[in-house]
Amino acid sequence: MADLRNARRLFEKKVTESEQIVSSVEALWQTAPAGSHVRRQIHEGQLAALYEMAYLSLFGHWENFIEDCTVRMLAGQGSPMYSPSIVLSPRARTLIEARARVLGGRHFLLWYDPSKSADRIASHVSSSPLEAVLRSSSDDIGRMASIRHAIAHQSEDALASFRAASVSMVGVEHQKPGELLRSQDHSDPLNPTRWLRKLTTDLRSFALAATS
Repeated sequence: MADLRNARRLFEKKVTESEQIVSSVEALWQTAPAGSHVRRQIHEGQLAALYEMAYLSLFGHWENFIEDCTVRMLAGQGSPMYSPSIVLSPRARTLIEARARVLGGRHFLLWYDPSKSADRIASHVSSSPLEAVLRSSSDDIGRMASIRHAIAHQSEDALASFRAASVSMVGVEHQKPGELLRSQDHSDPLNPTRWLRKLTTDLRSFALAATS
């Protein structure tokens, strides 16, 4: 049955693929002896850059997930706990028609801002779980977007916002996104994980809540 869970499964698949690439290279580097060919060819700055590229891809998948869910809801697809209520009836007859209505004549839309995304969704469907997740988690997602902007733009404003987000998230003012993403989250001392994985776990949780 076609519903929002299909969008979530696609998102999770894309996230897993990106995570596996980073994890494989990190494991190769960690296990390589000092002075080995791997250590000579790959330095820590390159690893940080790999984390940044992976995060750009991951956050792009998150934005695609939001748009995909919005399009599907406008076409009448829901979830076990939600049946879409279309703001301006009738519902779209096909996904192609729904996407055209969401785009409104534009070639693409940006979905990194959680508040603006929630407002856009609410203009098409009422009281969706996706809208609720974006509003309730807007601060967390906003900080994630700050990381994305610092990688994509590297302007002084973007980097300043990132540094503020870094302090808020980890208590340390990292200067570059790759440093934060590769650093360890010790909120669970027995199971430390890198911040890239911590953030993708959070995004997975948001996607699950939005499609349940």
